[in-house]
Amino acid sequence: MPRSKAIHALYECCNHVTMAAKLADARPFTTHDDLVNRIDDEFTVLSLADQATALHPVVITMRLTEMLGPPEGWPEYMP
Repeated sequence: MPRSKAIHALYECCNHVTMAAKLADARPFTTHDDLVNRIDDEFTVLSLADQATALHPVVITMRLTEMLGPPEGWPEYMP
């Protein structure tokens, strides 16, 4: 996915363009947990003012799960 589209998608989850850009630049993430840990790390380095405008990491993780699906993946379709 191009960087600009990744930033847009991540912004939809975190509501903070700088955080979205840093997450996009840190790709690829090997696991869902790696991404969640990076979200926590990026949130803690934001200023208090930025933390007030960004969504909390728990909310970001919930939005990512809605967007990407569960960490373990979707079950295989068996007709």
